[in-house]
This record gives sequence, structure tokens and C-alpha cells, in this order.
Amino acid sequence: PFTIMATVYPSSLNQASYGFGTGGTIVDAEEAGYNDGASAHSTTPGYALGITSTGHLWWWPYDGGDVYSSATIPLNTWTIVELTYDGQNACFYINSTLDICHAAGAPGTPSFTKIGGKSWIAGYFAGSISNVQFYNTALTASQMAQLNKG
Repeated sequence: PFTIMATVYPSSLNQASYGFGTGGTIVDAEEAGYNDGASAHSTTPGYALGITSTGHLWWWPYDGGDVYSSATIPLNTWTIVELTYDGQNACFYINSTLDICHAAGAPGTPSFTKIGGKSWIAGYFAGSISNVQFYNTALTASQMAQLNKG
């Protein structure tokens, strides 16, 4: 179980991103590390958290089971985004309010983490990222709200 929290201020969502689309990477933890049986990628596990070109949060765990938020992240606005994983479900929170949960596979333990950049696609987060936090438990909405006070 874990939680990733970050405060983001996207100014554009047109950077090279997921599946050769566009968006913005928030956290990339050796995201190229998948092996789908058909591609010659590293077998090192990883994950990625970002925003798609339509403003939805995007989570890619090691198993390739992409999931998306239902709400969108606005441009040119500071927004707290949170993702929790409890061992079975990935839940998106926006400003410490639950958006949606999806069944999701577990990511592996990567050997490196990048903030605002991709490991295998040239692209970056256009805007600002602040206060990135990682927790080794799936925090509750009230715990996140308490941490984000101030």
C-alpha cells in the first residue's frame, strides 16, 4: 500500500506522453519497465502518474492496467492531486476529496523516480510541481486533508 501526493500547476498538456499521446508527467518511477510479451522493454517494474491531454489524472502500474480519474485537473491553477493504492484499488483524490477508485494491479519497486519527466518518452510536465510526498500506506481522505492544511 502507498500514497503519492503532489501539488501541481499545469500550464499546458501538450508534452509527449502516454502511448505517444500528450499530457504531463507528475511522477515516473521507471515507467518503461514493463514486459508485455510483445515488446523488448526492460522487465524492471515501475509506474507513472500524470495528467492526460484532456486533464484527467492517469495511473499506469507495472501490469499495464491504465486507470483514469473521472474529474479533470484545471490549467493554470494550483491543485493537490493524490493517488492511493491499498493492494487492490487505485483511488484518485483531488484536493483530498475522493474522485474515483479502480481495481488495479500492483506496481513493482523501481530503482529510480523522476518528478516532472519521463523515462522513455521525451516529454516533461509543463508548469510547476510542488510538495511531492510518498507514503508507505494508503492514506484516508481525512489524513490527506490534515496533511494538506496550511
